[in-house]
Amino acid sequence: MKRINFFGICVLIMGLVLAFNQEGMAQKVTTLKLAHGYPITHTRNIVAQKMAELAQKYGEGRIKIEIYPAAQLYSAKEELDALIMGSVDITLTPSGMVTRYAPSVKIYDPPGLFPTKEVLVKFENHLEGGLKIYKALEKKGMKVLFHMHPGSGLLYSRKPVIKVEDWVGLKVRTPVGIVYEEAVKLLGASGIQMGAAELTTALQQGMVDGVYSAMDTSLGTKWHEIVKNGTIYPYQWQAFALVNVNRWNGLEADLKKIMETKVIPETAEFANKVDDEQSAKALDVYKKSGMAIYDQTKGEEYKKFLEKIKPLYTKLEKEVGKEYFDLALKLTSQ
Repeated sequence: MKRINFFGICVLIMGLVLAFNQEGMAQKVTTLKLAHGYPITHTRNIVAQKMAELAQKYGEGRIKIEIYPAAQLYSAKEELDALIMGSVDITLTPSGMVTRYAPSVKIYDPPGLFPTKEVLVKFENHLEGGLKIYKALEKKGMKVLFHMHPGSGLLYSRKPVIKVEDWVGLKVRTPVGIVYEEAVKLLGASGIQMGAAELTTALQQGMVDGVYSAMDTSLGTKWHEIVKNGTIYPYQWQAFALVNVNRWNGLEADLKKIMETKVIPETAEFANKVDDEQSAKALDVYKKSGMAIYDQTKGEEYKKFLEKIKPLYTKLEKEVGKEYFDLALKLTSQ
């Protein structure tokens, strides 16, 4: 009898050990490295933190997203190569950085095509628009998880730019990229490349007449304290959340489902909410500081703006695809 009891106890202990081992195996943690070039205080990093928080919550500890902000691992120019190679799993980056991997992404670069966020979102979610473009990116090794919309373009200028004709003769600092330079040239201005660190002094000393940037940029740079004119021009800034395709497809089925149905949709919703709040906050701050705000995204001024920029569309059609421009202009006119 004692032998039977001893044998039973051994079986029980072995069963408990096995159960604990199985539980340990079930709690295996999948770690995803998220790297980006934005500062720690930037909205994009706040979005990254939200993604990590939601992954921890819905994955119940089985998904961990490690965040490396401010180009800690790779520079902004290197991070996409690192993503494709699998050195990082996820990155957040402006759409302009992606164009060298898929020329069709340049559809997002020229101003005028997407005067409002609503038009941009329609294009992004269209089968013959954004969704088709993103298939091309997957062939390059990166998958679009969601978009971020930092807001409308704003020209921070030393003098009022009320009408499209007021761009003529301006010296405008543009982001890096030939499309931006050619766009302001068609408007009659000259594009100037200059590092961000030099811009405040350049505005103060009149080395540039204006800065072509995003709606909320001056919340950090304080340009609205130097120049007192802001012109909303018909351009919607866009950023991507991208994941390495092989890493994504290699996730365990249940974890992938958690990411697809919970983490990514909720992060995307949060990102857009934060961006909208930042844009609204920026406009409010600028107006209260005494900045005059003008709008070239509607009415006759928008029509004139579009007419000025159209030669750039024609130039890009062969590289990007005329069908994308046709679709964008169709959505804009609806």
